[in-house]
Amino acid sequence: MIALLSSTLSPPDTPLYGGNRKSLSDQERLVQTQESIDSLRKLGFSEIFIADNSPKQLPSETITALSTAKLLSIPQYPFHNKGLNEAYLLLSALPFLPNALPLIKLSARYSVNRNLINELSSYDLAAKIETPSRGPALMSTRYYAVKNKDVLERLLSEALRLAYRLPFQVVGPRSLLQQITRILFPKKDTYPYHDPTYSLEHVCALALESSGISIKQCNTLGVQGTVAGETRNRISE
Repeated sequence: MIALLSSTLSPPDTPLYGGNRKSLSDQERLVQTQESIDSLRKLGFSEIFIADNSPKQLPSETITALSTAKLLSIPQYPFHNKGLNEAYLLLSALPFLPNALPLIKLSARYSVNRNLINELSSYDLAAKIETPSRGPALMSTRYYAVKNKDVLERLLSEALRLAYRLPFQVVGPRSLLQQITRILFPKKDTYPYHDPTYSLEHVCALALESSGISIKQCNTLGVQGTVAGETRNRISE
């Protein structure tokens, strides 16, 4: 079984839209990533790929510590929207993965106790979709399973297309006026089109509707870990 981990073992100083990238030390990130690998091994995953977008070359001792997995070093431009980095990182890792085999995607540093590949059956994707009473639907991108890497490519490509398209969407008089204002007064338009603000969780949920990907809804994922934010909350879902 195949696992693909998205990772930033040594993040850059560039801040995120949501705050600081570096609330965890590099050593903490390494230890938690090792815990991720251990949890996957216990579930029977034999091929574990770590796609890491750290901007600088990782220390040799870090590479050695992760030698039980296949480390793919893919430096990236540091977007303020970390979801863009994750989507492009995963797409860049796809050529290294075997064809026509199911796989799970896990955010490095999180541990799992449930194999979502077992939930796929005839579906393209097994994931958790949250539909709050207010606001858009969100797909948890910490942990999910796909039928093969082609499905993952379809999902991420469509999510990116929507992330760049949504700022131009007209849904009513207010957004229509906003678009007209942007056209008539482009110098006053400060929206970061190169680094859109929509979360990956949001656009992935939308992408499921527009891409035709069939989904097995999972109410629980069996994933737990520490969120890399200022509060360092411990989550389980």
